[in-house]
Amino acid sequence: MACDSGIEIYRELNIPPNYLIGDLDSANPKDIQWAHENKTTIITYPREKDEIDTELALMYVKEKNEKDVVISCVFGNRIDQEIASIYLLAEYIELNPVILEENVKVGIVNKEKIEEAIPGETWSIIRIGEPVEGLTLEGFKYPLTNENINNFKSLGISNQAIQNQVKITVNKGKVIYIRWINLQW
Repeated sequence: MACDSGIEIYRELNIPPNYLIGDLDSANPKDIQWAHENKTTIITYPREKDEIDTELALMYVKEKNEKDVVISCVFGNRIDQEIASIYLLAEYIELNPVILEENVKVGIVNKEKIEEAIPGETWSIIRIGEPVEGLTLEGFKYPLTNENINNFKSLGISNQAIQNQVKITVNKGKVIYIRWINLQW
């Protein structure tokens, strides 16, 4: 599924998506025409709306009962859109969504998540929303055990994986994890 100007990437790769969704305010008309010619279903919304195009796509896949949703190409030159996309991970947590870019993976945890890792990689764990109770980090250089996070300080920034697998557990609340894939700082 392409969101608005994301259709450009599909066209460059010559892989027609099943769907193109959004208000199409930033998509190149040539890319839209290519999608149409390749039988992509185009779902158009008005420019005046409450959701960003990424959320429209998440709403659509939620209606279709999809799971394990991968979102890509949301990091660019608009920090407001980037932050909103990260918050959408919490809003649509039942989809098990992740943002996956070339060198970074961003996901959300509201109970427990076990992820593959490469020792030395940089990871950050950040509270999102309500206070977090019982945060436990295993497989990291700086482990935590049953930690409560009631503020918005930078406690979880720049940790390091020390094992091939890490485990993030929360008893209450949500955290996002940011994994810098193969990057060591």
